[in-house]
Amino acid sequence: MRTTEPVADWLFAVMAGLATLAGLVLILGERVKSQRGASGDVRRAVFGGLLLLLGMSGLLRKLPTLLGAPSAVVLTCDVLSLAVMLVVVVPLLRKRPRKAARTTSRTNHD
Repeated sequence: MRTTEPVADWLFAVMAGLATLAGLVLILGERVKSQRGASGDVRRAVFGGLLLLLGMSGLLRKLPTLLGAPSAVVLTCDVLSLAVMLVVVVPLLRKRPRKAARTTSRTNHD
């Protein structure tokens, strides 16, 4: 017995697809802006990359199940989805705010 409705699963897949599309638009927009000679915003490109990876992870997680793929394909996509999530989340968790606190305290004493 399934615990969620198929409509909710399809809505999740659509939202993951939209996040992927938004990330792709942000990345390509910054690339076009930098090719035209304008200074590109690195933060926007990084945010677009995160959106792209998280959206792809969501698609890898739900789409094979919704399309009725064999269990080996579903498990492989689940593992790939987990790997993508770890690539995105671990560097964000490793960022240490203590360095910023040290540099601000040094500037206050100078």
